[in-house]
Amino acid sequence: INIYMLVFQDLIRQHVQHVKEAAAEVFSEAASDDIFGAFWKEAFQITQKTADEMCAGIIAEKYPLAAIDPRLCTTKQQEEGAGELLQRLEAGTAAFPVGLYRFVERRLSMLEDALKEMFRNLRRYKMQICGDLFGGKNYSAFAGIETGCGDPHNHARSTAILQTDLGKMVYKPRPS
Repeated sequence: INIYMLVFQDLIRQHVQHVKEAAAEVFSEAASDDIFGAFWKEAFQITQKTADEMCAGIIAEKYPLAAIDPRLCTTKQQEEGAGELLQRLEAGTAAFPVGLYRFVERRLSMLEDALKEMFRNLRRYKMQICGDLFGGKNYSAFAGIETGCGDPHNHARSTAILQTDLGKMVYKPRPS
């Protein structure tokens, strides 16, 4: 899976760059890494889930009870299935679904849109935020960004914890 994830590296970098340009804010290296990590995590989770389903199919070929409920498999059977999937992927006798890249691309676009919206809202209400949270002092940079702090709703929008040069704040998206 990690090898397959390299396919998404340039795509993720593009999305990160779009978010940073739209945000028009200063980001520390750690905050930039956090944004990259949010996109990487999204792509990895989708790819991992797909690989798990492919692995379950391989296990079910050998152990029919696994087709009923994959939780009936032993750890050894799961390891066998994962090893077999890796061998098939490397040999070219198995491949990730054709639509996986497009699906990941769509999810990353939704995450990009959600992050752009967050930074637009932060920019729009910066004076009020700084007045309420930081005693009227304006933050000048983001030091860290923790995304996905709640369940994603409405096109990948979720709560985020933002560390600025003045302190932390929680961003909670509101319905449009």
